Amino acid sequence: MQHINLTQDVLDEGRILKFTIEGDLDLTNAQSIQQSVTQTAASTSAETIIVDIRNVHFIDSAGLAVLLYFHKVTYIDGKMHVIARPKSQPERVLKLDRFNTFMDIRIEE
Repeated sequence: MQHINLTQDVLDEGRILKFTIEGDLDLTNAQSIQQSVTQTAASTSAETIIVDIRNVHFIDSAGLAVLLYFHKVTYIDGKMHVIARPKSQPERVLKLDRFNTFMDIRIEE
């Protein structure tokens, strides 16, 4: 089982909530990451929520489901949401599955 690390930061005087995920986002940890991210995202007053995945080296369908659920929760609440800096395999998977057609995915910082 791959270790996963999730941290959160409040930026710009509370207007931005940033999650940083490090490790492999897969079936072994997707449920716990989804609960942490979506509970906090749903209860925050931040206008923008960023999920930084630059240090996610692998993502599977369970990990994609986490990002999709994050999109749904923030969209319903009218919050801006950003998936930031995917690299390598996660970037290819997000493009292949056309997540870039309905989510704000920013490759650059």
